[in-house]
Amino acid sequence: MTGDALSSQMLGWRKLLRSRPDLLVAVEEEWSRWTVSQREQVPDVSKPQVVIVAQLSCPADLTAHIGLVQLLALRSIRCAVVLAFATEELALIAAGQARREPWYGLVKISGPCERPELLNRLPADSPLVVFTGPAILRRDCLETMFVTKNLARLLSQNEDEVESSDDPVFLWGSGFFGRAGDYAHTEAVKASWRKKESAGASQLLALDVTELGLCRNPPAAAPRNQWPKRTTTVQLANSDEEAVDIPRVQGGDEFVIRFNRNPLPSTVIERRSARLCATDEPLKIRLPGEMLTPAPKLLRLEAYKPSGRVVGTNLLVRVPASQLQPWMLSAFLNRGGGGNPVIRAFAQGTGCRLAYAEDEPETLSEIPVVWGVLRDSDRILAQAKARLMYFFYIDHAYFDRGHGKSYRITRNRYEAGPIRKCPRDRIASLDVEVRPWQKSGREIIVCPPTDYFMAAHNCADWLQTTLDALAQFTERPIIVREKPRPGETAVPLKTALKTAHALVTHSSNVAIEAACLGTPVFVNPASAAAPIGETDLSKIEMPAYPDRDPWLAHVAYNQFSIDEIREGIAWQLLLELEEREFA
Repeated sequence: MTGDALSSQMLGWRKLLRSRPDLLVAVEEEWSRWTVSQREQVPDVSKPQVVIVAQLSCPADLTAHIGLVQLLALRSIRCAVVLAFATEELALIAAGQARREPWYGLVKISGPCERPELLNRLPADSPLVVFTGPAILRRDCLETMFVTKNLARLLSQNEDEVESSDDPVFLWGSGFFGRAGDYAHTEAVKASWRKKESAGASQLLALDVTELGLCRNPPAAAPRNQWPKRTTTVQLANSDEEAVDIPRVQGGDEFVIRFNRNPLPSTVIERRSARLCATDEPLKIRLPGEMLTPAPKLLRLEAYKPSGRVVGTNLLVRVPASQLQPWMLSAFLNRGGGGNPVIRAFAQGTGCRLAYAEDEPETLSEIPVVWGVLRDSDRILAQAKARLMYFFYIDHAYFDRGHGKSYRITRNRYEAGPIRKCPRDRIASLDVEVRPWQKSGREIIVCPPTDYFMAAHNCADWLQTTLDALAQFTERPIIVREKPRPGETAVPLKTALKTAHALVTHSSNVAIEAACLGTPVFVNPASAAAPIGETDLSKIEMPAYPDRDPWLAHVAYNQFSIDEIREGIAWQLLLELEEREFA
C-alpha cells in the first residue's frame, strides 16, 4: 500500500474510532500493559514467538491498530513488533518521536529499505503476521484457531500437515497470516476501504471491549536474575549511526538489554528478537538519557536460549565528552526567548533534534542544549543535573558579544571552567585590549547579579552577604554598581575602573572586562574569571596578579561566532577542547 493511501485509510479509521472512546481507552491500556510486562518480565522462551509487522502512516496510528493490540493481549505467545513506515523520512521522524515514549526500545522501527532485509532474515517457518492497514481479529480465532491450530501448523516441519491458510482470522480489514517463507510469494489480501467501511463500522460499533479480548489483568512480574561480577568495558567509537555497538552474546532466541539503576531495580531498555538481528554483527542500541553522563554506567546483555538457559554479560559503558554525538543532543527553543536564533543555529550546525523547552516532558531522552535560564530552560537544566547528565549551556559571549554576533557555549557549567592549554589564535583574532595589572587603586566596586540571575542560582541574599563580608576585611570605600536598566545612563565601566582597587561580582561578564583592563577581581568559583581572580573575600587587601595569557586563550575557545555555530565549527571545537590538557 502506498504511503498516501495508507495515510488516508488510517485517518478515516481514527475518525471512526472517535465514536468508541471506551475501545480506544482499552487499546491504550492493553498497549501500556504489554509495555510494562516487556520492561519488567524476563522472556518466557517456551512460548512461540510471532513477528508482527504493522504498517503506520504516523505514530498516532499505533493504538488504532486494534488487531496488533489483540495479539499483544495473548499470554500464550511472544510478540516481536516491527512498526513499518512507507518512507525513510517518516521512519526517521517516528524514531525521533518514539524516543519520548515508554515503549521505545521494545519495538523495531523500519523504513522501506530495511524492511525486506528484516523479513528475509526470518527463518522460513517463523510465524509472521503483517497488518497492511487497520484490522480487527476474530475473538474465537484468537483463542482457538489462531493459537491452537494455526501456530501449531505454522511451526510444523511436516509440509503434509500444512493446511489451507484461508482461515477467517480477520473480522474486519486485511493482512497476511502465515509462514515468513511464504510471505514473499503470497499477495496479501487486499480490502477495499469504500466497500467495507459501512459494514466494518457497524460491526465495530456493535462489539464490546471484552469481545475483543482486551480486558485482562496484567501478569505478575517475574524475578530478575542476579548480575554476575565480571564486567566487560565497552569503548564508545565515533559513528555516523545513531547507536552504540554492543558485543553480542552468541546464541539465544531473544536478547534483553538492562540498565543497572542500583539501588533501584534494573530497567529493560531494549528487547530484540534474535530472528530480527543479523548473526554476524554486534547489537546496536541507542543509549537512554540516564546513560549520557560523565560517569560510566552498567548494562547487562542477556540472551534467552530455547532451552530456557540465560547467558548474560555485564557491560560497562562510558561516554567521554570528546565523543559525544549529535544524535545524543536536543537543542531547546523558548517561546519568546531571545536566544532562539543561536539555538536554531546550533541545531543546524550539528543536525541534532530541535524542540521547545516548554513541551519537553519530565524525563530527558537526550543531552539538553539550552539558552539562558528562563522560560523552562531552568527546568530542563534541573532535570539534567538531578540525573547527572551532560548538558550544554549557551549565553552571551565574553568578547564581541551581542545577539547575532558571538556566544559562549559551555558543558556542564554556566561559564568557562578550569584553564585548558589552548593556542592564542582565537584571542588574537578578537583584538581584546589587555592592560597591565593596576596595583594602586582605592575603592572597591561591587556589581550584584540581576534579580533573574539570583532567583535562578539561589543566591537572593548575595549583595547583603557580600557587603557584610567586605566590612569585616576592609575599610576601603565601596561602590555598588547595579546593572543599568534600559534607558538609564551610567558611568562607563572603563572609567569607573581607573581608580578601583578591585571589582567584586558573582559571575557577571564585568569580571572579564575588569580583569582585561587590569583590575583584580573577586568572584564566585563558578565564574569564568575565577582562574585569574580570587574567590575568598578575606584576601580583599591581597589581590592576585597572575599571567592572563593562558586564561584569555582558554576563554576564547569557549565562545564562537553565530556563523561558526551554524556551520558546525563550534561543535567540532567543543569536542577538541575536551581533549586538551589542563594548564
